[in-house]
Amino acid sequence: MVANFVVALFTGGILFLTGEYAYSTYPSAACIASGSCLPGTLLSMFYHANFVHLLRNMDYLYIIGDNVEITLGRLRYLAVYLASGIAGAYTQALVTLALNPPGAHVPMVGASAAISGLVGGYLLLYPGSSMCRCMGLGFLYRCFRARAS
Repeated sequence: MVANFVVALFTGGILFLTGEYAYSTYPSAACIASGSCLPGTLLSMFYHANFVHLLRNMDYLYIIGDNVEITLGRLRYLAVYLASGIAGAYTQALVTLALNPPGAHVPMVGASAAISGLVGGYLLLYPGSSMCRCMGLGFLYRCFRARAS
């Protein structure tokens, strides 16, 4: 979580997602498909479109990630996180190029693919567990218990 905040803040990852900066810094489907931007792909997992995007990703990382990290250990946890993020970026690149070629130059940002890999790991490691989640809009909130399976 700290790495996501630090990279996002110090690289402009939540401040400059519009205009020339975004298109010259963040990886796009075209760049990923060519294999020419692996460092950018890795960093894109720590960039976020805005502060709300960052907070929502960190919410799931906090809830799911700590349990997976305790079970796997730090190095395997990091490997799953990075591999999931890279696999998600390449999957998005392939789908974008196949279904929406004009969108191939739109920057890809966020930790959602990496966190989805951790959610899959959580499901495999803790299939019978459940957690309390609250979702809402404005002042209307509903809390519910969700099973991992």
